[in-house]
Amino acid sequence: MDLNFETVGPTEFLWPNQEFPVLRALAERGEELHLTYASDTGSFSLRGRMNIQAGEIYYFDRSFYIRDGRILFNENEDDFDPRLAVRAEIREISTQGPVRIFLIVDEERLSSFTPRFESSPPLTDTELIALLGGNLLTQEGQDDVDFSQAVLLTSDLVTQFGVINRFERSVRDALG
Repeated sequence: MDLNFETVGPTEFLWPNQEFPVLRALAERGEELHLTYASDTGSFSLRGRMNIQAGEIYYFDRSFYIRDGRILFNENEDDFDPRLAVRAEIREISTQGPVRIFLIVDEERLSSFTPRFESSPPLTDTELIALLGGNLLTQEGQDDVDFSQAVLLTSDLVTQFGVINRFERSVRDALG
């Protein structure tokens, strides 16, 4: 099999799975992917680039809305781990006023998803995490943030998110 695909309608990419997608991305129209498969050897390849038109990244109990991004595929039967380059944002209110927080991933493999954060106006890492609801992660007078601890503290949201996400997907599908 040797196929070229072009996105013409809503093409959605979910990662790591449909029940609990950390990444939900909608491809732009006209994106091309090349798929090959040889049944006699079991060899498989998926190559191409998918620019992201819209989507969201669920991280730290927040939905960051994708403003710009792409997924790069260079996959085979032994290794399926696309690369992600994305800039997503949320808006929050701090004691000084509105803040835009950006979640940025620079062409990293999805298996090693480790975003960095920026903000406008600029905030320290500690201020960013506190604003995102991570004030439990730091103690008074402490400036360092333990991001692995942050993931553990939000892990109890997995069950709740799974239920809410199915409802959200049903509403989105119904409304187009």
